[in-house]
Amino acid sequence: MASVLRRWTAAVACILALALATDMLAESYVTASLLDDDIATAVACHAQTSGHLEVLAAGSFAQSEFFACFRPQDQVFQFFDAIAERTRQATAKRPVTIDKFTISTTVFGRDIPAYKLTTGPRSTKQSIYLQSGLHAREWISITSTAFTWATLLDAATSTNSSLSAFAQVLDEYDWVYVPIVNLDGYIYTWSAESRRYHRKNMQYRSYDPLDNATNMTAGVDLNRNFGPIDDNDEDSILWYQLQLRRTTGPNPFSEPEVQGIAAFVESSQKQVNGSSDLAGVLDIHSYDGLILTPFGNSSAAPDQPFGAAFFKLGQRVQSALRNVSGGNYTAIQAFDLYFAQGMFCDFVFATYKVPALVVEIEGADFR
Repeated sequence: MASVLRRWTAAVACILALALATDMLAESYVTASLLDDDIATAVACHAQTSGHLEVLAAGSFAQSEFFACFRPQDQVFQFFDAIAERTRQATAKRPVTIDKFTISTTVFGRDIPAYKLTTGPRSTKQSIYLQSGLHAREWISITSTAFTWATLLDAATSTNSSLSAFAQVLDEYDWVYVPIVNLDGYIYTWSAESRRYHRKNMQYRSYDPLDNATNMTAGVDLNRNFGPIDDNDEDSILWYQLQLRRTTGPNPFSEPEVQGIAAFVESSQKQVNGSSDLAGVLDIHSYDGLILTPFGNSSAAPDQPFGAAFFKLGQRVQSALRNVSGGNYTAIQAFDLYFAQGMFCDFVFATYKVPALVVEIEGADFR
């Protein structure tokens, strides 16, 4: 138990730094052009910033015009590939590695890319895992988390004192980032204005063929499809088997996107210096201005000492986001927002006792 709590303490600084960077973009643009996220406006912005990749410079990725617009998936990954290559070039004589790999696949068979950043001399380190885009319509979560990743890469290549908080933690961990988990759904939200608010994946088989309103178009909410699979709680059983099957899927881990992410988390449980390889998890959503701690499927907080540790972590992130970025954030247990079974962060903590946190980017709408 002591080793687990030491791991938590070490991961908190990194989670704080990531949360702060993620909110910086949202606060900067909340009254600017990113509010105009309809497809036509975004396409016009793309034309105005068409040369943003050519002028990318190591150490100032977070100032790129990439962040002037919401971007479809091809532009998102082009940007990440470009800043990875610029970072490699700028750090050719330093131990900085950026690897791109497929972490999962979608219902339509698309590969879901992930990026891993390793800096510093140590070859065996724990990892901090960051993801966004679990819900397709939450465009600001993807753009804000992209800003976080750009800031991390800036810290790897710059001596700017404003990045010192990131530079201090950068070498302590490896960093794994999945920009768009729900890739099929995200692509769908860009296909027509009427589809902008689509939330779930593109699983088109129906779980209720008698329901004409949802038959063949229901999809599955990926943040309701994680386990733990052996949960015997009566409310959880009803959640999956009865009233909300069209949202959650027929059973935990039914969706390919979820299966791949869960397999990656499981593979990260190999031991590094006596602890799990995975040190902490941050899942970015929008738009409630909340920090959510486990659990979502129970009014009871995690058993001690974890309940107190999560409360303290939530309060620290809340204070940091309010004081540094000016955001009006509130830390609560996820259940206090509403009952939710199968959340990613609940699965990670309940199964592996790894600190896992949801940050809902502040805003007025998914727009």
